[in-house]
Amino acid sequence: MSEGVRDPAERRSQAERSALTRERAVEAVTDLLVDEGIASATASRISARAGVTWGAIAHQFGDKDSVLLAVAEHGFAELSESLVENLDDGATPRERMDILIDETRRRLNTRPAIAFLEIVLNARGLDHAQLRSRQEALIVTHTRKIWRDLFSEFGVDEQAIDTARKLTFAALLGMSIQSKMGPRKPRFSREVETLKRVALNMLGLDDE
Repeated sequence: MSEGVRDPAERRSQAERSALTRERAVEAVTDLLVDEGIASATASRISARAGVTWGAIAHQFGDKDSVLLAVAEHGFAELSESLVENLDDGATPRERMDILIDETRRRLNTRPAIAFLEIVLNARGLDHAQLRSRQEALIVTHTRKIWRDLFSEFGVDEQAIDTARKLTFAALLGMSIQSKMGPRKPRFSREVETLKRVALNMLGLDDE
């Protein structure tokens, strides 16, 4: 390399380097959880898979649990962005429910969501108690914001939104798990349509 020409890696800003470290760590955790399970997601394996030192990863996330949960945070952020991109300001409650449920269901079958399910289903030991607690709080925080952003403007009571939210997420999560239990993948077309109507009814909104 000629004198005075810096390597592209050297020209990256601190923010760019931090973002790259986070991206590599999340990808590494996702791959380990999906391909090998939660027991494989050790600090050393994450670091080796990401090609980044554990010190650099810990500097970005704080601890290993935060690295694991970043997979779900990234997924919820993408879901929120997709809803904003695909919904007009004047969208009807039915249009909002359609894309909310369809997009949530679609994303529950991506690799990041499968990685998150690995944590949900297998982080049962005492050493994972804090992870389970933080995981539950993360789900509530993100899904509650999404639902309230979509339906609060119609004057729906927050408790009704939370009840519909919990039922819907539990049903979609159950469908996702069931679809992975055998060689055939159920379509759940009628079940999804029923879920949309039920959720709208719980919100006291018209199915139009």
